[in-house]
Amino acid sequence: INAEYMGGIADLFSVPKALILGTVLAIAQQLTGINAVMFYSDKFFDLANYNHKSLGSLLVMAWNFVCTLVGVPLVDRFGRRAIMIPALFLLSISILLMAPIYESDLDQSTKSSLCFLLLGLYILGFEMGPGTLFWVICAEIFPPSLAPTAFGLMNMVQWSFCLLITFGFLPLQNLLGTNVFYVFGVPGALAAIYTLVCQPETRGKSKLVIEAMVRSGPWVHLCNGETEYQHIPQNSED
Repeated sequence: INAEYMGGIADLFSVPKALILGTVLAIAQQLTGINAVMFYSDKFFDLANYNHKSLGSLLVMAWNFVCTLVGVPLVDRFGRRAIMIPALFLLSISILLMAPIYESDLDQSTKSSLCFLLLGLYILGFEMGPGTLFWVICAEIFPPSLAPTAFGLMNMVQWSFCLLITFGFLPLQNLLGTNVFYVFGVPGALAAIYTLVCQPETRGKSKLVIEAMVRSGPWVHLCNGETEYQHIPQNSED
């Protein structure tokens, strides 16, 4: 029995749609600033004159966990595309609104309440979108022969930007102040637009259909119907 060929880095360019989508989502997962926002949560506690920062951090982590639990069952019920797109828009809008509200002339109580609300919406969007779906989508869009190489590359991209944010957040915060939130909001918005236009819906589709989509299908997927693939078996083995 001949061993199945496992493609290298160069072979990933045979599926450019999958390669670009995976890279966009890997970068967006980190550049939307989830780690930075979690670090920055103490600033909200200061703004609200809330002295129990440990309890506040615990509540933030608990909400993060709850959002993940909520997101997991919705993925198979509504689909990857149907969840990812609104989630990216939600987290982007939430974080883009943080800076102007934080710097506004609203009274302290209103300002802190709005900031906490936006933080909660941001975490909800992240955990229901890229936080939960990134590896799910990667596992589906890359053909089995390219998956090991693709996963290694996506992991490298993801961790490279994670390190960039980890070491670059404090200098950016010192330089830009609360305007640092704009730096995190823009990548999320761009990723949301790209997924809206280019991400196919993979829920309920066989590997054969998905491979046909990423190899020879259209770049634009503004709707979920891919009737041209109906002749391909939907229940093939991976």
